[in-house]
Amino acid sequence: MEAEAAFHTPPETACETLMDSWCLAVDNVLPAHSANTPLIDGMYKLADYLRYATAAKKNTEQISPAIGLKISAALSSEQLASLMPLLEDNLLSVQPSLRLKTLQLLSRFEQIPAEKKPSKSSSDEKCDVIQLAIDLESTAPNLDTYKDRLNHLRRMAVFSSNGRIPKTYENVFPYLAIAQLSVNLSLLWPETIKQVGLIAGNNTGLFWRATWKQLRKFNDQRMLIETGLTPEAKRWLSDSRTQWFEQSTSATQPKLDGHALECPNLVRFDSVFNTESSRFGPEETDTLHSKQLHCQMVDAMCGDVENVNYSNIQKQLLKMLADVGAHAAESHSKQIVLSFLAFIKHDFGWTVAFFRKQEGGEMDLDVDLEDAYAVEFRCLLTENNNRTSDALCALWLKLFSKIKRPHELYKASTLHSLFMRLLTRGDNSVQSSALDCLLTWREPDVIPYADHLRGFVDEKQFRDEINTFDLGIDGNSINIVHRKNVMPVIFRLLYGQMMGRGGKSSRKDGIKTRRMAILNALANVSQEEMRMFVGIGLESFRAVLSRATPEDCLAGDNPELFSLTYSEGETGVRESSDAAMDVDEEESISQSTGSTDKISMDTSHESSFAMENVPQKTQLSFFYLLAELIKQLGFKAVPVFHESLTILLSSVRLAQKQIDIANDELAELEEDRMETDDGNKADADDGSVAGDDSDLEEVYEYEADEAANPHDAEGGDKAAVSASGKASDITGMRKSIAHRKGMARSIRHLAVKCLTAMFTLQPPGFDFTP
Repeated sequence: MEAEAAFHTPPETACETLMDSWCLAVDNVLPAHSANTPLIDGMYKLADYLRYATAAKKNTEQISPAIGLKISAALSSEQLASLMPLLEDNLLSVQPSLRLKTLQLLSRFEQIPAEKKPSKSSSDEKCDVIQLAIDLESTAPNLDTYKDRLNHLRRMAVFSSNGRIPKTYENVFPYLAIAQLSVNLSLLWPETIKQVGLIAGNNTGLFWRATWKQLRKFNDQRMLIETGLTPEAKRWLSDSRTQWFEQSTSATQPKLDGHALECPNLVRFDSVFNTESSRFGPEETDTLHSKQLHCQMVDAMCGDVENVNYSNIQKQLLKMLADVGAHAAESHSKQIVLSFLAFIKHDFGWTVAFFRKQEGGEMDLDVDLEDAYAVEFRCLLTENNNRTSDALCALWLKLFSKIKRPHELYKASTLHSLFMRLLTRGDNSVQSSALDCLLTWREPDVIPYADHLRGFVDEKQFRDEINTFDLGIDGNSINIVHRKNVMPVIFRLLYGQMMGRGGKSSRKDGIKTRRMAILNALANVSQEEMRMFVGIGLESFRAVLSRATPEDCLAGDNPELFSLTYSEGETGVRESSDAAMDVDEEESISQSTGSTDKISMDTSHESSFAMENVPQKTQLSFFYLLAELIKQLGFKAVPVFHESLTILLSSVRLAQKQIDIANDELAELEEDRMETDDGNKADADDGSVAGDDSDLEEVYEYEADEAANPHDAEGGDKAAVSASGKASDITGMRKSIAHRKGMARSIRHLAVKCLTAMFTLQPPGFDFTP
């Protein structure tokens, strides 16, 4: 406002006033609020007028030399160099307006000349990188003008990579190029990565600093939040505004013969004004209304950051590292490796026990991982689901597959073991990328079979590969000398293919055919190799096997295996679909079943591990594998019976206890609902008597189906739910408990099916006696 008013005042007075404001902003405000768009815009207007005042001939005659020197010093190249560290981070912003305003402000300073070429001694040449950046940001990112935007980007890349860019401006191009990955136009991303590759080839250090500066923010996503409101706060404010508008327009207007006596817009304005002005009382300072007004002010003062796909930005950064910056990542392997291990630990639900075992207890990675990854803020702005995690994992693995000297990486042995475990992930992209990472080790027993291994994870080649590649101990496909090292890789790939549901074979008949083909291929492997294959599924039950035997399971000598208490609280770690997920023996992990309940251990027992720590989906996956194994291979599956009996008996006992607890909880909820409905017969008849298990069973079966298919049962459930909030809570708890019970019943049914198949088979020489 002062800059605009200065055009109507004498130049001398205006310059003195604006210089005071400029010094105040530079010395006191900018260091603390350098990413505030209105501040940057205001400073740009101040600098623009000061530059105009000293450039116009008629104004210079009216300005004293002292003021002119002061203005020149304020907008000098030396001042630009001192302010650049404060402003250059804005070029990484996801807000286009902040990037453009920052560049416009920088353009008002005296520009630093380009570096001279060694072969020439000509006069200083103007450096146009700031103007090129302004041209880039001023071009709208749409289908009509995106080619112009790419041309500006290419010119900046050429100028920045020819060695003549001043040191003050060296971060302008890489920061601005990385910011283009936040633009919602996918046509820009491949070319942006290609152009950044010019910097990566000529100045690896500069490329790494710029890329890692942005990528590391995803470890603690609070760093991604710029000036303004978080998406959750924006949604809350939007809902509040909708509510205010409905309240302000609900008043009826007086009418005469059907015509309004007053202006409807004026009435609406008065209503809104009265409603909002009533919130400014001193007694309202700490209330919800004051928070709403504060959010309104923040939202109005800050740039618009809507429609920013942070998950895609993270994916593009990893893709850029893999495509053009693998050599830079290899030189800074500790940061990359720790960030990747922390991602695996938290986003995949894997526990720190895996990492501790790889280090042989010599070093606790907990501290390093927590420093590299802020767990509680890992999903503040990005998506958190299996599909996103698998996509990110595949990109991480693609980066490691480009490393030329994997043996020299930070914690190389841990990475190698982790890549082996990721082969069991039921996702083709993750499996294929993990295999590429292992092949970079160039193990002499594995490399000769690289093409065959890739065929196992290729949707088009899988059928031909599994039918032509002989896995048998007497086959000719694998050299007997190589079997020890190559068979673990093959088994993990095939296990992942059995558990996966992606690709064209994701239909039910396709999955069944694929599993039958894999089991037929395993028919001629040795007993030790069969144990190795089934042992992949048993990895999640390692602690159960170490603490229980079939006799213990039948006699109940290990009560800690079945000690359960259900408490209402937040959901635990996200349940992994990987059946070979490592389970921590030292930490009790909450089991996620899609509900708001969690299972906690009885703290009176010394062991913190119990059967309930194994995710229910993991149990189901292993039991499906075991059932198919017995059905297809018959007596050849006997070598895995002993360990499997321990798991099956433990799961049956635990599942039955879960069902009993769910029955009791559902009976209590039925009583609470009948009390809430005040004896309403229609609702009471829908329930069941607490002591009648046969009647309750029908209700439970209905509710389990309802929980599994909530949209199919939506109409019937809505008719039975009371309008009161307590009845709604009871209904939600019923669905949660019914879902938990339905999963337990599925586990019990499948485990009993496997036990029946074992006893029916009657293998000779196997003693079923505990």
